[in-house]
Amino acid sequence: MASFLDKIQRVKSRLLGTAAADIPTPFELRCHCGHRITGIRQSSAQQSTCGQCGEARFVLPANVYPATRSVKSEAVGQEVSERLAAAARELLPAAGELPARTAESPANDQPHGAETDSQTGRSVPTEPAADSKPRLNLPQIDLKRTAKRTFTPFRLIMLGALLAIAGTGGWLIHQQKLESARQNWRAATDEIEVALEKGRFDDLPGLLDTASQAVRILDRRDADAATVVNLKNQTEAVQRLSSLDLISELERVYSAAGRVQTDDVEASVALLTGTFQIFDCPLKIMGDRSDRVRLILPIAVNGDGIRIESESALLVLAAQKLSNISIVFAAKILSCRPPEASGEDWIIELDGRDCSLITTALHLEKLGLSVDNNSALLQRIEGQRSFIENAGLFELEEIDLLRIQQRTEREKQL
Repeated sequence: MASFLDKIQRVKSRLLGTAAADIPTPFELRCHCGHRITGIRQSSAQQSTCGQCGEARFVLPANVYPATRSVKSEAVGQEVSERLAAAARELLPAAGELPARTAESPANDQPHGAETDSQTGRSVPTEPAADSKPRLNLPQIDLKRTAKRTFTPFRLIMLGALLAIAGTGGWLIHQQKLESARQNWRAATDEIEVALEKGRFDDLPGLLDTASQAVRILDRRDADAATVVNLKNQTEAVQRLSSLDLISELERVYSAAGRVQTDDVEASVALLTGTFQIFDCPLKIMGDRSDRVRLILPIAVNGDGIRIESESALLVLAAQKLSNISIVFAAKILSCRPPEASGEDWIIELDGRDCSLITTALHLEKLGLSVDNNSALLQRIEGQRSFIENAGLFELEEIDLLRIQQRTEREKQL
C-alpha cells in the first residue's frame, strides 16, 4: 500500500513539475570496502556511514533542478510533454526495468555473516561457522586515482619550476666558486714568484695553501699546478725538518762493546719514525723490484750498514730520468728496523707520499745549503724543477695511493 501511495505522489510531482524535495530520492554509493551505502537524499548535504567498515561518505542533497543529459534529477522540465512522459514512465515501467527497491523488499546486500529478523526486519549478525576462516577486510586504495589527485598539472608545473630554479641556482654558485678560484690562483701565483725572488719564506705557506685549494677546485693537472703542489710539499718538509741527526741517533744505541742495546734501540726508533730528513745522493732502482729505489749512501754505524729504501713513485721516476745524478730531496721516515745480527744492515723505509724534490734556491738556504759560487748545485736544482714540471706529479700521487691501499689489504690478510 505504501509503495502505491509513493507512486501516486511521484506521478503527481511529475505532472506538476515540482522539485524533488516533494518526493523521496534514494541514493546508492559504493564504499571503498565494497559495501553499498543506501538511503534517502535530503534537502541539504549529509554524511552516511558505512555499516561494514565505518567510513563516512559525503552525500549530495537532492537535485531540485531539471535533469540534463549529463546530470540526473527527479525534477522534470517545464514543458507539458516532458511531464506527461515522466508520469507515464512512473505508471508503466519499461520492459526489463526492475522496480525500485522499497522498504518491504528484502535487501540482498547484507554484510557477510548476517541474517534478517522475521519480526523486526533488521539485520542480525550470526556466529561464524566453526570451520570458517576470519577475513580481514581492508579498504581498497585506488593508486591511479590517488596519483592523479596528488600529481595534478599545477603541482607538476610548480615542481618543474622549483627544480629549474634550484638547478640554475646551483650552477650559478658553482660558476662563482670557479671564478673565485681562478682569481685566487692568479693572485697567489704572482705573489709566490715575488716571495721566492725576495726571499720571503714566511709568506709561502699561506700563498701555497691558497694556490693548492684553487688547483683542487679547478681540477688543474698541468705543469704550473704540479710546480705549486711540489713547492707546497717541500715548504712543509722544510718547516717540519727534524733537528735529529740520523747517524748520531743510530750511534747512541750501541754500547761501548759495540753491541746494540734493546732499550736504546726502541727509544731511537720511536724518535726517528715520522721525522723529515734531507738527503743528497743518487738513487738506484732495485734489481728485483722495479717499483722500489735505494739511496746510494756509503754510510755505516759501528760497522753496520744503513740501507734506505722507498716505494715512492716520484723517486722511482727520478731514478730513471735523473740517473747517476745526486738528487736533493726531503722525505719522512716511515719505519726503522735495527740489524738482527752483527754485520747486518739497518733498514730504513721512507714514506712514498711524503717525498718532495727541492727546486728553489730559497729552500736550499733554509736547509743550510747555499748556491752562491756553486753552479753545479744550482744546475741540479734547475734540472729537478724541469723534471717536476714534466713528471706528471698527480698521476704519481695516485700510484702511491694505490700502493698504500694494496699494502694495507695485504697486511689485513696476514
